[in-house]
Amino acid sequence: MGNFSQQQLDQALRECAAEPIHRIGNIQPHGALLVLSPDSQRIVLQASENLAGFLELPPEGAIGQHLGHRLGTLIDAAASIQIEQLIELASAEKTAVGKLSLARKKTGPDLLAHVYLSDGMVVLELEHDDVVQPERRVAEQLFNLQQKVLLAEADSETLAYFEQIAKLVRTLTGYDNVMVYRFDANLDGEIIIQERSETAPSYLGLHFPASDIPPQARRLYEINLVRVLADVAAAPVPVLPVLNPATGQPLDMTYSALRGISPIHIEYLRNMGVQATMAISLLQNERLWGMIVCHHLTAKKVSMATREAAILISKVVSARLSSIEALEQSRQANKANLIVGKLLKLITTETVVAILDQLLPEMQALLDATAIIMVIDGKPHVHGEAPRPEQINALLTWLATQASSEVFACDYLAKHFAPAAEYADIAAGALMTPFAGNQRNTIVWLRAEKPRTVHWAGNAQKGIVQDASGSVRLTPRKSFEVWSESWRGRSAPWTPIEIGLAATLALAIPEGLAQKSRCEQANETRRRAETAARAAQQHLESLTAAVPGVVYQFLQTPGGEWRLTYVSKGVEELFEVTAEAACRDHNALTECILPEDRDSHRESIEASAKTLGFWAHEHRIRTRSGKLKWVRGQAQPQGKDDGSVLWNGILSDITERKQAEE
Repeated sequence: MGNFSQQQLDQALRECAAEPIHRIGNIQPHGALLVLSPDSQRIVLQASENLAGFLELPPEGAIGQHLGHRLGTLIDAAASIQIEQLIELASAEKTAVGKLSLARKKTGPDLLAHVYLSDGMVVLELEHDDVVQPERRVAEQLFNLQQKVLLAEADSETLAYFEQIAKLVRTLTGYDNVMVYRFDANLDGEIIIQERSETAPSYLGLHFPASDIPPQARRLYEINLVRVLADVAAAPVPVLPVLNPATGQPLDMTYSALRGISPIHIEYLRNMGVQATMAISLLQNERLWGMIVCHHLTAKKVSMATREAAILISKVVSARLSSIEALEQSRQANKANLIVGKLLKLITTETVVAILDQLLPEMQALLDATAIIMVIDGKPHVHGEAPRPEQINALLTWLATQASSEVFACDYLAKHFAPAAEYADIAAGALMTPFAGNQRNTIVWLRAEKPRTVHWAGNAQKGIVQDASGSVRLTPRKSFEVWSESWRGRSAPWTPIEIGLAATLALAIPEGLAQKSRCEQANETRRRAETAARAAQQHLESLTAAVPGVVYQFLQTPGGEWRLTYVSKGVEELFEVTAEAACRDHNALTECILPEDRDSHRESIEASAKTLGFWAHEHRIRTRSGKLKWVRGQAQPQGKDDGSVLWNGILSDITERKQAEE
């Protein structure tokens, strides 16, 4: 924007967002305000400067006094009971409204009371009930609203539906201009429906930047469903004293119906030529989806009945918006569940590559992406029209720095990651699930650029000024004439439903496939080890086959257990026992030793184990076929760290030598 750096613009936005508009310290002049202590005494702690116009008592005469009949005959016992009932209701519902029956010295319109709690204290707002609004007309319009809601399709945000709502609101309220305002994923707003008089300007189809409604104002719109400004030109009325004696701060007026207007917002409305406004919040699952914005070219008060009707409209439309999102979320969740179900079905029988060949196209289509990257144990698997491998690696490295416990989503990737500008035509937006498995498993969806021309209600850059000190700040722009901007390098935004689906898929797919991949790698490693072991075994067998006698490896554990860990094939000829049987149970060989030679055989082995000296022993055996043979055993023992002893040695047939000696 202009010649300002991004840091200067960010600072200006932060300063704008820091304005404490909920503690503005004044109210609109068509009402009065009293702050009461939370105890049963109801002592007046603060009062608006115009209190005498409503209770015929100046604020200095009320502050420090009890609310009840002690304030003279203005708030008598009956009115005190009514106020206590409203306080009880506000404790449960956050706010409460009703009429007060007051004893008066002078005749005048009844008073309307609005009660809410603030920092533990009770706030009582008063207005004259002097707005003529036939209750019959309000009831008729609310009946029409009911009919429209019942007849409308329940699963789509049709413009026809909002057009009917806008007409109903204009008929009900009488404002010159009624607009349905919808926010996009970047919190920029667009006028999608407008019902207006001939004298009111047209804003249909125009966009308003997110900076027009800073975060703290957006929060207040989510809390207060209806916000009325009766007269832009009216001077605000201060609340006295400025600081609440109980908190030492200006009064928190979050739930106030009379809260004063920020000077910046007043200037903004004046620049638009607007004298009075009413905003009706539209929520979708407690998020600000949009607003019904009402403008009037002259000052305009709104009756209590109309405000209550507007609150009902807000709740009805918000419920429908939430229902629409729930239905769409359910449809998309069913698709996601089918994908997860397919994964569970395939994961036991197919390889990771085969699974990805089936799942990636469906997962790409689920979120309407141009490409999808599945990272499993640090290895990317890509499907669709994606950047080059080296570009993907650089992108994934950067995305890892953005990793958190939340899904990362952006539709202007190059703004955050400059190298992405090179491939914005195929990957302008990115959606990434939180990294899992030590930042080695994630899913990334990419969307191609979606060029478009956006028509703004005025050039927002004109609202950025620099003062003499060099500080940059936001000011209301003077002109709202159409200003068009060409958007390149941006994709279609990711919706809350899509972000939610990504979070759901992240719980099952990346880590599940990573475990499958690790199992495959472990199995492959085991297969290779087994193949290598078989090759080594075969090589060893070929070597030992050329050695006369039996090559063996013998282990004695610290507990005294004996076990043959290797025996060459020569054992079959010498002992007439298979090598497998000998390794399974060494007794297959020791039982062949003649009984009279067994003790010396055991003693010689135990002596070798103690001294780790070279073992040599000659003994007789009788094979299974009854042959008597002489065997010479010799081996070199080796002590192990765990206390066991391992012998590597050879058993030789010395029968012929013994016979010759005899």
